[in-house]
Amino acid sequence: MMKTGGLQVLGLRIPPALEVLLREDRWIPPAGDQVFLEIFGERPEDVHFFDLSELLRCNELWRELEPFDIFWKPEEGGSLGIDLRRSVLIGVLGTDMPFVLDYRESDMVPRVLYLASSDGFAWVQVASDVDDLIRRLYG
Repeated sequence: MMKTGGLQVLGLRIPPALEVLLREDRWIPPAGDQVFLEIFGERPEDVHFFDLSELLRCNELWRELEPFDIFWKPEEGGSLGIDLRRSVLIGVLGTDMPFVLDYRESDMVPRVLYLASSDGFAWVQVASDVDDLIRRLYG
């Protein structure tokens, strides 16, 4: 049995269910577009779930982004915004289509946000936590 609970990305703890999938190389996109339409509300263009090494490398770059863009800030009735220092990028559905773990509300149980582009860019919650996302992705 694999011990979990120790994986951190830039000081943020990766939830155990995702850690297991990462360590076992099972954090991979499911086949077909339907599950993505149901979860994210958009069709993927070039879906990619980050493996363990990409997770570490890509999040270093994620943290270096300039947070001045309008879609970083929360908007009442619109985008939830994002704090680059309190989030971990875990995959993309295509160019400018990232999804992240958002730790602003909980250090232990981050919610999952996605940068939706259907009505202009807005960060939306697609799962209450990573367990919910995994259940919905892999059924």
